[in-house]
Amino acid sequence: MQAREVGLVPFANNNRVLGLIGMDNCRSGKPIRPGILQAVTIVANELGMALENARRFAEVSQRATVDGLTGVSNRDTLDAMLIKAFATATTEATPLSLAMFDVDHFKKFNDRYGHQAGDTILELLGATARKLTRPSDQVGRYGGEEFLIILNRTDHHEALHFAERLRREIEKLGLLLGKRFPDTPLTVSVGVSSLSPTMENPRQLVALADQALYRAKQDGRNRVAGLPSPPA
Repeated sequence: MQAREVGLVPFANNNRVLGLIGMDNCRSGKPIRPGILQAVTIVANELGMALENARRFAEVSQRATVDGLTGVSNRDTLDAMLIKAFATATTEATPLSLAMFDVDHFKKFNDRYGHQAGDTILELLGATARKLTRPSDQVGRYGGEEFLIILNRTDHHEALHFAERLRREIEKLGLLLGKRFPDTPLTVSVGVSSLSPTMENPRQLVALADQALYRAKQDGRNRVAGLPSPPA
């Protein structure tokens, strides 16, 4: 059967059309009465407000968990994820590693090219880290120019391999940005730590990654260091 009448009722919010509710008389063959359109209009208005409220709630929720500049998890969210990852790894006896990295000589970017350039660098680092990680991993901005990656079900050797890939990828990115930042090559140092049976809380794992990062800086930057050192 073909419809002889079709009714369309928009649902909107704040004078912005979000969609349409359609109806026809294909089955009944009866005219669509104005009263039906009025009833559907009431439903459409409620639907429009509900969708707008849901959109706003999603935006607020995202702002509460995501770092506004880099698009990765913020510190609070990262801390919560790390607590959960640590509990899972210790309960299930699965490997867990961290990769902490920051920009070598980041202050030079801000001093020579301005803070907007520094922000651009941080955005690029966040995007690069997200590109290289798996869906099961978590990338977060730990503070300032420092990032932390939670590598779930990843042992120390695998984490070192990942960290080296990350370092090389950012070094290649720095070469592409050579004309924009001719006097300040973009590189990162990376510290890797892995869960051991003696660890009692995730803070110990973070502290070890921070120590490894410090070692990478001391050894000349643009390199990866891991603690504890893997067996030969």
